[in-house]
Amino acid sequence: MKYIIYEMMWMNNMTDNLKSIPINKLIIPGTHNSAINTLDFSVKSETNKKILLYGQKTSFFYPINNILKRWTITQEKTIHDQLLNGIRYFDIRISYLNNEIFATHTYVAKMFVHVLDEFVEFMEKINSEIIIIRVRKDFENKKSFDNYASVKLNNILLNHKINKYIYPIKFYKQNQLNIFPSYNEFIKSRKMVLYIFDSNTLPSESIVDFILDDYIVDDWIDTSNLEKKMNKINDTIEKIKMDNNKIYEMNLILTPQDNDIINDVVCEIIDLSLILCLYLFIIFGLAVFLTRDISKNKTFFTVHVRNIYIFVLIIIIVAIIVILVFYSIKKCTFLKYNSIDNLNRSLIDKFPVLMLDPNIVNNLNVIIVDFPNNNIINNIINLNNKK
Repeated sequence: MKYIIYEMMWMNNMTDNLKSIPINKLIIPGTHNSAINTLDFSVKSETNKKILLYGQKTSFFYPINNILKRWTITQEKTIHDQLLNGIRYFDIRISYLNNEIFATHTYVAKMFVHVLDEFVEFMEKINSEIIIIRVRKDFENKKSFDNYASVKLNNILLNHKINKYIYPIKFYKQNQLNIFPSYNEFIKSRKMVLYIFDSNTLPSESIVDFILDDYIVDDWIDTSNLEKKMNKINDTIEKIKMDNNKIYEMNLILTPQDNDIINDVVCEIIDLSLILCLYLFIIFGLAVFLTRDISKNKTFFTVHVRNIYIFVLIIIIVAIIVILVFYSIKKCTFLKYNSIDNLNRSLIDKFPVLMLDPNIVNNLNVIIVDFPNNNIINNIINLNNKK
């Protein structure tokens, strides 16, 4: 039986059958690096100079700033707006910098406490939706995440308003999880948020309720190659079929490689070179035009100055022609992707084909995407009708 989708309350509108099955049997839309819809280059750090210094020094220069953002920002909308659009699974990466916990993706986006505020803002209006929050240390900054950071994080979680919404799951931390709770069990408790942490992110004595990261199986692979990614998805499906008491993340994510970013940098240089040459063409073209009468005096100085202007103008014209040739080549073949969003479009375009495979649909749980639009979110939610 079909159910009507209201993005803000789609779980509440599920059929009774779906409300009674474990949450790892539902198909849930999620986002990758969920908090990274902006970057803050103003954050300075003594503990992580190598990572942050480049961003701080170049943030004033628009082309470099723009490239950093294109290959770092993974979401268009805030956490709160993602919730309103139906996203229910969130991947949050954190770093410890300047005695604070930040949501980061190599570079800083915002303070972690402000991320939690967005969840609370939604929960205070709508408390009928399960929200799963997976918190991990940001790979590039994990060395700075020490025992002090764990204690700091623990205190934030315990003292934040979100704590009253956390589902009580103490025994899950000891690998005693036999079955995930259902939607009905969440509703009965009136605590709708489920935390997922790895074992060393919080202090061992922490009383925060969470599920261990061991219960997550994902198909992430460090590649921007579509074929390799598809093979990884199929391999992971086979693994999850043998142990279906876990949350399976299907990541519709391709990871940018060095050559993708280098190509983008080269193309940015081509663009800037073209703009510069056009400016110079205008300047020296005007110089040649304005000196046309002066050259009639045929003094040594005026003749040679005008000849220099003409010579430079010819060089600029040749440069423009060469750049335009490169420009056309890069548009056709050289630049395949110029951002994380464009990179992942090729994989998202495969989504309808993937969903025709019952072997995949029957083992799906969480589908992770960058820059999800309403269409892809609704398509993911509607897959529950096939359960």
